Order: sequence, then C-alpha cells, then structure tokens
Amino acid sequence: MERMSELRLRSSQPGLSISRLAETDNQEAVDALEADYRSQLRVATRRAASIPDPVRRSQAGAYIETLAAAGWPDGNICSLQRRLLRVRAELAAVSEDNAQLARKPGQIVQHLAESAGTAPAPARSSTRTL
Repeated sequence: MERMSELRLRSSQPGLSISRLAETDNQEAVDALEADYRSQLRVATRRAASIPDPVRRSQAGAYIETLAAAGWPDGNICSLQRRLLRVRAELAAVSEDNAQLARKPGQIVQHLAESAGTAPAPARSSTRTL
C-alpha cells in the first residue's frame, strides 16, 4: 500500500512540471522543467515495474506511457513551449521594427520642413464632436 501511495505521488509530479510550463519565460526554465519531468517519469516507471499485481502494473504502465508521450520527443509540450518563446521574441522584435517604421515618415517630414526653413504646424486632431 505504501508503494502505491508513493507511486501516486510520483505520478502527479510530472503533471506539476507540465503545468508550470505556462509560467516559464525563458529557454533555461523550460529545459529545467523538462529535465525534472524526465527524472520524475523515470522514477515512476521504476516504481510501476515493482507493482506485484499484474493488472495494476499494466494500468500503471499505460498511464506512464501516456505521460511519456506528452513529455517528449519532437512535437512535445516542452518543444512547443520553446517554440512559443521564440515566437514571442520574434513578435517583440517585429513590433519594435514596426514602431521605428511608424516614426520614420514624421522624421522625414520634419527633416524636409527644417530643410525648407519652415517648421510644420502641429497636427490637428481628426476627431470631431457632434
């Protein structure tokens, strides 16, 4: 009975590692969680193999296979989180580039006005009140 309780505890720990993935904000944290996940799963696999009842051992093995499939190899939840982090970084870079490009026309107009010796009038709001 004590082994079953330990196995139940051990089998919940990989799930906790997966649930913490959403909170990660860097590749190193994802790597650490994946390493923890794999370690916990190895221990759970050993514990499941030591279950004396063949039916329960089979059930535990099927559960561990499900956990293993969610954790790796390619296309797993950790690699998806890594990809998400890369996409977020790319989006931030594109957003910054977009902001710089949005400022460019105003800078060009300002430069042209200064070259002509006149400063442009401040832009008026296009919002009308009715």
